[in-house]
Amino acid sequence: IYVTAWSSGYYFQLYEMIKTKSGDGFSIDYQILSLIGDASSFVNNAHLSFTSPNFYTILNFVYSVQALTLAMIIFALTLYYPRSANKFQPSVLLIIGIFGTMAGMYYTIGVMHLRVPMSDFYLFIGLGQDWVLIVKYLYQIVLNADRKSTEGFAVEGVIGDVVGALSVLLESAIHFSENGAASVNVPLMLNATFSILMDIVLLYQHYYLYADRRDVYAKVEAIEDAQT
Repeated sequence: IYVTAWSSGYYFQLYEMIKTKSGDGFSIDYQILSLIGDASSFVNNAHLSFTSPNFYTILNFVYSVQALTLAMIIFALTLYYPRSANKFQPSVLLIIGIFGTMAGMYYTIGVMHLRVPMSDFYLFIGLGQDWVLIVKYLYQIVLNADRKSTEGFAVEGVIGDVVGALSVLLESAIHFSENGAASVNVPLMLNATFSILMDIVLLYQHYYLYADRRDVYAKVEAIEDAQT
């Protein structure tokens, strides 16, 4: 369920951008950090699918490949379509730098000198996605607040995100009860938990805070159709 639900967000956002032909609604900083997070998830899930191959690890790996591919396509469209309010924030480089430095130090000190297992390094990379996840949502929330609108940001993806996250937590609880803590994909579980918390804020913005400014594109399109 979570693979389908989480995947839907990428497709809904892709459709929204093609429909509006605008790169303004979906934070470019959010997308850059999503690419970092999706790449981290890809590395961790690739490791798990090759070292502990089973239905769930392979499914997570397939999802990671799909997510990373779609994230790159959406990012390319954001750069292609016109943008006004959606500007790149230099603070993103600082976040990427911190994450890269931490990963480099962990590998250099932990793996090379202290002989920490590579599996722990891959887990660290996977957990890095959760740290990036928290920050990236904040950029989208701030962009919505600056524009006083969620137009251009596919809220259907947020709903799918919530459904997917809840299914992950349910699956994690089942794995824990049947096979113990070692069977739980910790980065994926934390990812789901943080997603729900941030999604609540985005849904509040869309359905309450900026509800009167929803579907601006649809209203403009209706006026243009009526004039023709």
